[in-house]
Amino acid sequence: MLDSQIMILQFRRTVSIIAVLACWFSPSFAFAENDWSHHLNHWLNQNQITHVSIPQNRKFDEQYNFLILVWQYKTRATNDRDLYKKIHLNGWHIDYGEGKQKLAAWGAQQEWPYYVDHAAGKGILHLTPRSGLSSIPKSGAPSPRPWSFADPKTFQELTRRLDANIPPILNGPVAAIALDDEVSLGSFNSPLEVDYSPQAIAAFRKWLKSQYSSNSAWQRAWQLPAVSESAKLASAQPVTYEKVRQQLKNLPPSKWRLAPWLDFRTFMDQMQAETFAAAVQHARSHAPTVPIGVVGGQQPSAYGGFDYSLLRHSVQWMEAYDIGGTNELLRSFWADTPRRYQMQTYFASVDLARDQWFLWYYLAHGNRGVIAWPDSGGKPWFNAGKINPAVEKLSNTFAAVQADSLQVLAAPQTQPVFSPIALLYSHPSIQVGWAIDATTHGKTWPRRSSSLDNSCLSSGKNRVAWTRLLEDLGHQPRWIDSQELCAGELQNRGIKLLILPQAFALSSEECQAIKAFVKSGGAVIADYAPAITDQHGSGYLTPPLDQLFGLNRLSKSGWFDGNRRFEVDGERYRRPFAERLPQENCLLDSNMPIVERSLSGTRLEHQFGSGRTLYLNLSPTGYFDQSLRGANFGNHWRKWIGDWIAKQEIQEPVRVTREDQQEHGVELLRYRTKDQTEIWAIVANPTRQASVDGPGSGIALSSQNIPLRIGTTLPISGCRNLRTGKSLGTKFPLQLELPGSEAIVLEVTIKP
Repeated sequence: MLDSQIMILQFRRTVSIIAVLACWFSPSFAFAENDWSHHLNHWLNQNQITHVSIPQNRKFDEQYNFLILVWQYKTRATNDRDLYKKIHLNGWHIDYGEGKQKLAAWGAQQEWPYYVDHAAGKGILHLTPRSGLSSIPKSGAPSPRPWSFADPKTFQELTRRLDANIPPILNGPVAAIALDDEVSLGSFNSPLEVDYSPQAIAAFRKWLKSQYSSNSAWQRAWQLPAVSESAKLASAQPVTYEKVRQQLKNLPPSKWRLAPWLDFRTFMDQMQAETFAAAVQHARSHAPTVPIGVVGGQQPSAYGGFDYSLLRHSVQWMEAYDIGGTNELLRSFWADTPRRYQMQTYFASVDLARDQWFLWYYLAHGNRGVIAWPDSGGKPWFNAGKINPAVEKLSNTFAAVQADSLQVLAAPQTQPVFSPIALLYSHPSIQVGWAIDATTHGKTWPRRSSSLDNSCLSSGKNRVAWTRLLEDLGHQPRWIDSQELCAGELQNRGIKLLILPQAFALSSEECQAIKAFVKSGGAVIADYAPAITDQHGSGYLTPPLDQLFGLNRLSKSGWFDGNRRFEVDGERYRRPFAERLPQENCLLDSNMPIVERSLSGTRLEHQFGSGRTLYLNLSPTGYFDQSLRGANFGNHWRKWIGDWIAKQEIQEPVRVTREDQQEHGVELLRYRTKDQTEIWAIVANPTRQASVDGPGSGIALSSQNIPLRIGTTLPISGCRNLRTGKSLGTKFPLQLELPGSEAIVLEVTIKP
């Protein structure tokens, strides 16, 4: 039945695709086909995607400051040059590239940097109705992906477009090349069940063979009959979310068997990452010194293909919407020097303070620049020889963030300095978390749109909440992925505390690494339900970290109110965020819902070996909400986590306080330059619900200067305000005032 559905859906591909397929039989096809086969076989045989190195001798590493690249929407840099210059803009973009030699030459003449978008065209990496998107059912039924990544002909067409678009734009100051914008396996993060094409299913079966330690382990996870491995491979058929949904609602986690769904989602994430890597490698043959990546990156979720533990290796730069903490993920994953470029989309509104803050915030976080969407309040930035007044007010800010003295913040050789605190990024846990969240929708889960997912994905909100909470306590944590955990990076990087945010799905190897870390003296905090399944979504009879946390579950009485497991209720997406969280009929601690009703208590401490653990049985996800963050909810969390971290003797050498109290809502970011000078950037850090089509919401900024006290235990031999050039001497603490919508940037010299 499924095979017949697939045949019908394949037949329904649009005529426009068929027209393009005619070019597949060009003489260059054999080379491209062999090139993709090499990547595909390497990935499937080695069980590891290609790791793409950064370009050598990137010409923009030292040449340009913070970049503001204006997307050419309702503006042409060639026509509006004088208007750009009037407000201190000189960056722009070129679309595609083929036939754009004159534009690139103009950029060279002006010495105006640009990035190139859609170098791989549009319609393959970003599906459109014309390229077959409309042929994918929105009912949750399985479907082939138009332009299947498993089909060598898809890669052949990608390379043809790259060959046409890249060479013409290399004769100017090209800062970066984007394969495409808002790339996705389907459409953003919407739950489209692709790719069920014959080529993808064949590749999946080959990949599946390497994912299990034994034949019996695979058999148990997939609940397969006891037949030969070859017979199991031949019959292995992935399923859609609908096939596992009832398990999550009706069975305890120990009986969940999500592998036939989750394994395929993991396979597709890897398939997209390998496609990116292969396309980047091909593009490098034309532009070996230019970073190549993607723009319009999404938050990590079960659908869409954005597993950042993979993408960190497969592209050389990325502009990602800062939804679900993507900026902090990339800042951690790309912290080693020379850093890869990360950028943001800049949607200027008519709110001057918010627009100013955005640029200062992301400069302070080490972004290489922004891609500006030149429309504010529905009005273009440039029109009929005039500048939009709301944008003209930003002129001084544009100049300030691009100042020569601040180039050090965006410089790839400047390295972030993190606290000895790590948070675990576990993509299988994000997938399981999505599966739990989607149970609120019942059979209507296929209508869980990407925009709803962006505002209601529990794992994304939980990730931001943990980050903001630690920042408010004066820490700068780093994210590590599962591969780093198992490779001993906690010990190598001097980590003292590991936090497990909604770490539902952990492998036995990850659990062993966590136990070894604590046994040797490390500390671990979990919010709730760590390692209830393995990385395939198969429930553990006894979760392997229960012993670590000293847990003894007395019954199987469920989570929250006893009937729901999801934390953020996506059915209430129109209501304020706090009203989407569980409250009614829940057991409470300090007016917060207890998660596992079967456990006797909350904030459970336990000694394990030489280390200690803290099992909260509470969730900080509400800390995402700005109103809860500043109220008793936030006060409780800052005290609980702050006191416990202090007990582990973790203290920061630099602190920002206000009237001798840690100032929440302001963070201090430290960087170390190649000559060991430190840069300290101090900026407001309100919660922001980002969006893919606007500036977002929830940004609360002080309208007045914030008096701050900067204290340190480091031996300081000099301190200078980089924005003013003024020497601040060596006497600490410093008394400074932070403009609510700007940043303080200090250059600090530390005695050897």
